[in-house]
Amino acid sequence: MIVGVGTDITTVSRFERIIEKNARFAAKILTPSELSVYNDKKGMNQLQYLAGRFAVKEAVAKAFGTGIGELNFQHIECLNNELGAPIVNVINNRIDSRYHNLMIHASISHNEDQVVAFVVIEEECVE
Repeated sequence: MIVGVGTDITTVSRFERIIEKNARFAAKILTPSELSVYNDKKGMNQLQYLAGRFAVKEAVAKAFGTGIGELNFQHIECLNNELGAPIVNVINNRIDSRYHNLMIHASISHNEDQVVAFVVIEEECVE
């Protein structure tokens, strides 16, 4: 059963401006594992990674219907599998108690300054 669908679009340049003003911004948005990946990247790749993770987290919150609030950025983690596909996990007791066996499908795309994320959240139906 589909729990929800969410999408978010942002610009890389937005995050470039934010990081110039507040170098610690990435640590507020990214989990420790995501931050480790972020720190291994440089320049545009680093900014695209940050913008992409932000967009995924916003899309997940929209798919749950909560927005960022009940969920925060540290509750949502987006890493990559060995093929580079995004793997999203949510760690939040309220969400965990409401749903069981969630599958979160995510796609992130970059095109020059634009970043878009699309998320579908499914709950396995138990019969």
